[in-house]
Amino acid sequence: MPALKQIVSVTLMNIKSVPQRLGASSVIVIGIAGVVGVLVSILAMVAGLSQMMSSTERATGPSS
Repeated sequence: MPALKQIVSVTLMNIKSVPQRLGASSVIVIGIAGVVGVLVSILAMVAGLSQMMSSTERATGPSS
């Protein structure tokens, strides 16, 4: 049980210090959200390009 008591006390201490860390935490959250947004948009563009290339290949048929 000492480990559980330590986990609870550390969690409570972190929750109580959230107002002091609000600015830094907000910057981190916004930065991660921006990175995720850029990653999703790049993956969407790659998927669209791949789909376009495969549909173009089927429409024109083999070149030989």
